[in-house]
Amino acid sequence: HRPIVAYASPSFKNLKKNFPESLDNAPCIVPTKHSKVRNDIEHFFDILEIEPQFMAETQDTALQKILAAKGDGVVFLPEFTTKEFVQNKKLIKLGVLDNVFAEYFLIYSKRIFENPALELVIKQDFEKMRLG
Repeated sequence: HRPIVAYASPSFKNLKKNFPESLDNAPCIVPTKHSKVRNDIEHFFDILEIEPQFMAETQDTALQKILAAKGDGVVFLPEFTTKEFVQNKKLIKLGVLDNVFAEYFLIYSKRIFENPALELVIKQDFEKMRLG
């Protein structure tokens, strides 16, 4: 599992101060309601009595990043998914949501024939992987 981080365009840099309380009333782009991450995000805010404005809902993380980079709101994603946007200064890290994680599962079956591409994926260290 990977920690969930709040990101936004540089125009939201003031939200870094007093994070996560600074997200009270802030515009946010969140996953759809059936998502475990969405439920965990809502629980995180409920416990802290923070009420962000959920402006958009989408499961498409690429769309979330584009909307956030445009300045439409804060998004909540694992760090490894945003590296290119952060490096290009389209998104900035506001802070980590304590005890909110995204879980990833890789399911595969043993093959009789070798699949070199699958072997590379299985042996990959996602913390060190460069996207883009």
